[in-house]
Amino acid sequence: MNELCEWPVDYAACTDCFDFGRLGKADQAKFERMAGEFLWEWTDRVFGLCEVSVRPCSSGCEGARRWTSSFWGRGPFPWTGHISTGSWVPMLIGGKWYNVTCGCLSSCSCAIEGPKSLALPGPVNQIVEVKIDGEVVPPEAYTVMYGRMLVRTDGERWPSCQNLLAPSTEEDTFEVTYMRGVPVPVPGQLAAGILASEFAKAACNDRGCALPKRVQQIVRQDVTVTLMDDFANLKEGGTGIWFIDQWVQTMRRPRGYASVRSVDVKRKAGVYGA
Repeated sequence: MNELCEWPVDYAACTDCFDFGRLGKADQAKFERMAGEFLWEWTDRVFGLCEVSVRPCSSGCEGARRWTSSFWGRGPFPWTGHISTGSWVPMLIGGKWYNVTCGCLSSCSCAIEGPKSLALPGPVNQIVEVKIDGEVVPPEAYTVMYGRMLVRTDGERWPSCQNLLAPSTEEDTFEVTYMRGVPVPVPGQLAAGILASEFAKAACNDRGCALPKRVQQIVRQDVTVTLMDDFANLKEGGTGIWFIDQWVQTMRRPRGYASVRSVDVKRKAGVYGA
């Protein structure tokens, strides 16, 4: 995901919320968007849902009967395609960008039988709509497996190729619309509510703002000293607000990796310090 699409905001944990009635709904939405973008960056752009549409097409037609999917991307999933098949690439067609895996435009000599499953660029949270030849495919005709595989369950197959120059409402087309990404957990929604409120306070010079100030003045014996905060901690999600900082740091904590070793296998000299 290249940009934040949706970050729900919950004000349940905001004990001293800014009165957004003074600004209006439009300005409130701006501060909520700002809070979501900051939290999205601080948590390594993991969370947030986007609605995307893709137009799948087989990448190479010769021997397509052997394939179980029309998309061979790079990733940790079983790969049984040919070495010549590639991953999704952006293509500008008729002034609109599509994610495709072949050069099919008006026609191509694909196999008669299409795949029973295809792998969508994931993670797939929810399928919004699937259209073939401009007609909506009933939701009970397919299912999502492993967070990315779109599988037919009605005994039919997905189209192998299509006319990418035609709108998805016409014949000889195939389009999948779905929500891509990881839903924002409840603590992240609560953190967004607190942060949006604090951003609004800072913009209005509210003395109750808990965010760090960039300029501080100290006056002693007619001498004024100005200190500039470089926001080094803020870049890592350090706002000084415990609820926000704790959740962000928890999400940024490196995860451990599992490993399996056999005590029966003798290690070679020079390996692992042996």
